[in-house]
Amino acid sequence: MFEWLWNRYLQAINSIAFYPFIISSLFVSVSITIVTIGTGTTDEWLRNLVPIFDKSNPETARTLLSVLITGMFTLTVFSFSMVMVVLNQAANNYSPKVLDGLLKDKRPQFILGFYIGSLLFCLPLLLNLTDSQAEKSVSVTGVFLALLCAIIDLFVFIRFIDYVSRSVKPAEISRSIYKRTFERWKERNSSKRQASYLDEEGEYKESFTHYFAVKSGYYQGLDEAKLLDWCTEKDWMLKVEVRVGDYVLEGTPFFSISGGKPNDSELKKLHQLFFFYNIEDIENNLFYGYRQLTEVAAKALSPGINDIGTARICIDFLTDLISLFAQNPMPYGMKDKEGQPRVIYQPIDLHDIFELCLDEIRLCGRGDKNIMDALLHTCALLFQHCEENSSLKKEVVRFSQKLYDDLQSGTYLDDTAYLLNFYRQNLKPHLGNV
Repeated sequence: MFEWLWNRYLQAINSIAFYPFIISSLFVSVSITIVTIGTGTTDEWLRNLVPIFDKSNPETARTLLSVLITGMFTLTVFSFSMVMVVLNQAANNYSPKVLDGLLKDKRPQFILGFYIGSLLFCLPLLLNLTDSQAEKSVSVTGVFLALLCAIIDLFVFIRFIDYVSRSVKPAEISRSIYKRTFERWKERNSSKRQASYLDEEGEYKESFTHYFAVKSGYYQGLDEAKLLDWCTEKDWMLKVEVRVGDYVLEGTPFFSISGGKPNDSELKKLHQLFFFYNIEDIENNLFYGYRQLTEVAAKALSPGINDIGTARICIDFLTDLISLFAQNPMPYGMKDKEGQPRVIYQPIDLHDIFELCLDEIRLCGRGDKNIMDALLHTCALLFQHCEENSSLKKEVVRFSQKLYDDLQSGTYLDDTAYLLNFYRQNLKPHLGNV
């Protein structure tokens, strides 16, 4: 039940309709309150402050509210159309997965929510206007607030146009993915319990009993605190057989346990400590941000797009994220207070990132001089962080050799003299120290 509720909660807060619904509900509540309770004192104050309201009558208020509703409805429809155009363009030019980041951006949601809320705010006021009660049915306060909302809508619309024009820029899309991944890294490192994590991969000779997944879906992590306490209490060692972000098929090996055999009730509770979602997101899987930047770069290098600038921006962002990953690698598991390993992970490592991210861009762009130059610069920058990180040095050396082989073969580029000269001056000296 908790997992079902959590999935529905994630779907709700990640929906483009979440904040518009909340904001619209507040506007409607205020409007109904004005109609129900009345605003006699405020109306009298406004009539004295703004003399034009002293001449208001039901027909004038009805006409004004009708015009405001029509204008707000037009702005709302036009704005929604612009959002759809932006999402479609982003999906076609970059990658369908970037839609996730655009949909999670709160700015357009607040703007659309204000549009719809202003529109719905006027409807109860308009319905409350009756000829039978004449002056009593006119809420000067309500009409004033409706007029104020319409004026604000015009300025918000200008802000919305500026947002739409900027959000489709390649640099903005790539920067958004990078920023979300970087912020998630900061959150992870600030909450990481250093004493409880295994920083090195170990060799375990214990006998493990395999247990199978009870459902299919994207594995997105586990309840670390509860699982560690339980394994410590039962004197178990639990090994997770899949990586975060992998799609798990029901009935396939999922985790294994050494030191005991849980009964059916305990096994059911164990499965509840693992999280499965129907979608992937950066908040639960950091590697997803790396893959998104790779997909944007690969799409930019396709013959139909041929956007070298976007690909170079993605390479630069990946370089920074790889350096961050090398300084704060994924843990290999968790240990108890006595230092005994209790939960063993299958973490993403540097080799995975180089093979599935940078190497993917190399394969797509090794026929372009600018892309090869960007990748060579990436290796040169990462070499400067290799002094105390043998894993990073190993991967950079391997990747540099691939770049050299591509340049040396002459199969993909006709003129490689400039790039080979850069390789000899900036990369080859580091290779001699390996």
